Amino acid sequence: KLSLFWVDKPEIWFYQVEAQFHICNITQEDTKFNYLVAQLEPKYIENIWDIINGNRSNKYTSAKQRLLSIFKESENKRIKRLITGMELGDMKSTQLLRKMRSLGDTDDISDKVLRTLWLEKMPNHVRSVLIVKRRNVRKIGGNGGQDGIG
Repeated sequence: KLSLFWVDKPEIWFYQVEAQFHICNITQEDTKFNYLVAQLEPKYIENIWDIINGNRSNKYTSAKQRLLSIFKESENKRIKRLITGMELGDMKSTQLLRKMRSLGDTDDISDKVLRTLWLEKMPNHVRSVLIVKRRNVRKIGGNGGQDGIG
């Protein structure tokens, strides 16, 4: 049985679905499509209704592409959320960085920009420690800046 469709992260949901298909040796396009349709809520079914009623031979692939194109967050929205919509909250600083990296997974955002945005989200006392730690590592040669802090 497939998990409920994850509308906020459809690419992750499809990755999990396809892993389950692989484990169960499900390779037929029609079988994959039937599992997909059986799991989707009606509000998502309407987005692929023409595929369901059509005579295509690759219904699963077509439905997957359609759902991803509708629900996958655009690059502009991801960048905007990266800049304005993320806070440290209850997360550890490394969790926030990981989440920001997943949003900033684009060639248009450099590691330096991502690190700057991440540091801005840190409380002042944490930011100061991270900046000093980064400078000290560079000064002594350490591990060439590969200290996991950006």
